[in-house]
Amino acid sequence: VNYSFYLWKKKMMTKGKPWKFSSVRVLVVDEGSLVSVGIFKSVLNLLCEHSKLSKLIILGDIRQLPSIEPGNLLKDLFETLKSRNCAIELKTNHRAESQLIVDNATRISRRQFPKFDAELNISDNPTFPISIQDKSFIFVRLPKEDASSQSKSYHHSHLYSAVSTLLQEKDLQSAETSQFIAFRRQDCDLINHCCCKHYTGHLIKDHQNRLVFGIGDKICCTRNAYLSELLPGNTSESQQNNDLEASGEQFGGTPHDFAKNKHDFESGIRLCNGEIFFITNDVTDVTFGKRRSLTINNMAGLEVTVDFGKLMKYCHIKHAWARTIHTFQGSEEQTVVYVVGKAGRQHWQHVYTAATRGRCRVYVIAEESELRSAILKDSVPRRTRLKRFLQNELAASCVSPADFPSPSKGSGDGVGANTQPAASPLPTVTAGTVTNDVTRNEASSADDGKWQLSSSDEVDTDEDLSKLRGSKRTCGVSGDESPSKILMVEESTPQMSSRLQNLRLNNLIPRQLFKPANNQET
Repeated sequence: VNYSFYLWKKKMMTKGKPWKFSSVRVLVVDEGSLVSVGIFKSVLNLLCEHSKLSKLIILGDIRQLPSIEPGNLLKDLFETLKSRNCAIELKTNHRAESQLIVDNATRISRRQFPKFDAELNISDNPTFPISIQDKSFIFVRLPKEDASSQSKSYHHSHLYSAVSTLLQEKDLQSAETSQFIAFRRQDCDLINHCCCKHYTGHLIKDHQNRLVFGIGDKICCTRNAYLSELLPGNTSESQQNNDLEASGEQFGGTPHDFAKNKHDFESGIRLCNGEIFFITNDVTDVTFGKRRSLTINNMAGLEVTVDFGKLMKYCHIKHAWARTIHTFQGSEEQTVVYVVGKAGRQHWQHVYTAATRGRCRVYVIAEESELRSAILKDSVPRRTRLKRFLQNELAASCVSPADFPSPSKGSGDGVGANTQPAASPLPTVTAGTVTNDVTRNEASSADDGKWQLSSSDEVDTDEDLSKLRGSKRTCGVSGDESPSKILMVEESTPQMSSRLQNLRLNNLIPRQLFKPANNQET
């Protein structure tokens, strides 16, 4: 959206052509927990000013990890609108094929140790003691670290043994339907080394410590790039692109001159950060100075031949049999293997996010003590000003929960409510969040001009809606909130209302912090 608008304003606006997204009425944001406040603000501003945007739908899971960039967008939105009876928890799971995966995700979110229906103990000669064909949540137990051993080599040797053993299993024989996930990059490197030998028969690096890629390799992009930039072209075009790259005119700054590319920017295909491909062909053309081309396939209908040098330069490809939990969040696979490693800064949200990536089967490789430590460890909450800003904006719109109609009975398994702000400067929005990916459900669409939000926090379905209809908004002070925040408080009695009004800090009374000594003046 951002780059499209930039190009349109630069070249197409003067020609009288409408912007590509000028007719957009609904913006749907999936995996809302991954969205940073900065990116969301820029996209929303452009669509509000230059399109017909009238509804915003946000889907996600507030239990998952927040965005790597600053902000806590999804959780702040949910917690703000929940107090206005605009929250729906979606109950039905449409992703995981195993109820045990769903149940264990719930246990992890409550800081409880998951239940495993099979266990493999790693030793010098690990073997599966029982058939795991019908099992869905399997614990691969690493031996407890010996205090007298060298911890790094000790851990790596047993992890390598565990990965090698799992690769013999039927559900991990295909790299297209399975994925290893780890918290630490060094564990990913070790797993990629093991998988590369197993699936392709070559090493991931050469004697000069450079990455080696060949047919059969599973790779992923770590930077965004347009396909038109990666297609084999003449030397002068490649040099121009290299010069632009060196000058910083890339996707972090001013976009490239897309007119020089083989495909127009507006219709170009984009290779995105985190997207996985398999190398299906590798050809070196000696007639053009040993130019190397790779054919890559995303197993979803896209197969293209690109220049290897450009692919390395613009996409920064890496082996992807194993990926960190942060880079795999938002994706899913039939079989997932999560390596806990040393818990360290790892907390329950990392384990929860990893467990919800698997549809059919989840393996957890860990020492039991490290897994328990990670699950019991609380995450550090992000404190942003977005929640306060939203509360102030909603307060200024002069809409109270009394104006909200009752939730419709046709809103699915969750509880829903529809409202329309009376004087909001923003377009009317429908925001929806799916509870955990573990509890994904089809949300019923609200009418245009309504607010709606669903999230993973518990919604009390037995709440007396008549009390909500009679509630009013009052300024108050809470132990966890600053005095200037507008809080949504139910009015129970006139006495309660006057008491809350008196909590405003309009007339501050100076109080003495330290009592002076007898020989000192106040």
